[in-house]
Amino acid sequence: MTIATPVAAPSAPLGPPQPVPRLKGGFPLLGRTLDLGKDPLKLLMTAIERHGEVAALPMALGKELVLLSGPEAQQFFFYDADEQLSQKEAYKFSVPVFGEGVAYDTTPERMMEQIGFALPALQDRTMRTYAPKMTQEIDAFVERWGDSGEVDLLFAMKELSIYIASRCLLGQEIRERLDSEFSDLFVDLEKGFNPFAFFWPNAPLPGFRKRDRARARLSELIGAIVDERLTKGERHDDMLQCFIDARYSDGTKLSIHEIAGLLIVLLFAGHHTSSTTAAWTGIELHRNPEALANVVKEVRASVATGKPLDYYAVRSMDHIDWSVKETLRMHPPLILLMRAVMSEVRYKDWVFPAGSMLLASPLAAGRLPGVFPEPERFRPERFAPPDPADKLPFAWIPFGGGRHKCRGISFALNQIKTIWARLLHHFEFELVESDYPPDYAAMVVGPKHPARVRYRRLH
Repeated sequence: MTIATPVAAPSAPLGPPQPVPRLKGGFPLLGRTLDLGKDPLKLLMTAIERHGEVAALPMALGKELVLLSGPEAQQFFFYDADEQLSQKEAYKFSVPVFGEGVAYDTTPERMMEQIGFALPALQDRTMRTYAPKMTQEIDAFVERWGDSGEVDLLFAMKELSIYIASRCLLGQEIRERLDSEFSDLFVDLEKGFNPFAFFWPNAPLPGFRKRDRARARLSELIGAIVDERLTKGERHDDMLQCFIDARYSDGTKLSIHEIAGLLIVLLFAGHHTSSTTAAWTGIELHRNPEALANVVKEVRASVATGKPLDYYAVRSMDHIDWSVKETLRMHPPLILLMRAVMSEVRYKDWVFPAGSMLLASPLAAGRLPGVFPEPERFRPERFAPPDPADKLPFAWIPFGGGRHKCRGISFALNQIKTIWARLLHHFEFELVESDYPPDYAAMVVGPKHPARVRYRRLH
């Protein structure tokens, strides 16, 4: 995988700086906080329609979020240096989950080293070895379904994706323990990752205390697995082994605390975002019969060759690839990305002083009609050649952009495409609910419960 090559940041004009336009409305002391929690898309699009690519959103207790929208402004958001626009300061609420000294609680340089340790497990050569593991997990999972029935699609995708992510990335030992203590600990961690944590991550709440106990216990369990591998002299082709072997530029090894934290980072990245996108992909395909027919035809044509639905077969399926990307445009799992302004920075006529909090929204970015025509329509063909929508710089941003663009794009896309290639080979599905609204109360936005589908086995 590669990170998008940064292009030159937009140059600021020579004119005098202008005040950032501020969206009016809201409640005293709360500003637009309730609107952001209830219907963020409506709030963000209102700000864009009234004020264009830069707009300040008043939040609780006098705070503001400055929204940057459109490819040019989003390029500035992702491109500017960490010393000016900091992820670390914006995501401090993640520290109790990932751990001190891990990811957003270390220097940008150290964080990039930590991310780099995972790259061997995300290279194309290694990705090919994941295909049979993914297939085995999917087939074993749906074997429990029987010939017909109903499932909550989001619950099912969460369970399946954690099996796949743990099997491929975290190691066989952790996968084997997911039916026991590991699974419960990850649930406790997930519940501690909620919107309230953004304002007070160490509040004396029962859920946060369970989160902290889960984080400590996971370090113990992962430490025992590492000790067992070292004692037996075993080596495995997985992410855990990458972290065991890793050395920082100063020659030091990762501590068990750091290894546990990075595995948790990867689980959240490889499980939560993939599971919600897999659920939304199934929903959107079955809301749009023409798109579904194209994908089903593609899957059946591949099966008819007599070759397995392996890495190469799934990678060659255009319609399923376009459908997943279109799903990500309409339903990005992370709807808000933030940067804290560390030193005064200028974009065009606007100056953002130190202490400002800048916001880019993959959700709003995907609904801009000037960038994506008919943004409310599910149109996978917009990602087809010769001008695929994901190649327009800094327009399609479900995985972020610039030097911090998600390194797991290939794994995530391949996982979701493999899931639906296998499911549509084995089953026919029918939507049960009259509507599948997004659950904006969650940090990773999936459909609200219930999100049921009815299935019938074909093979």
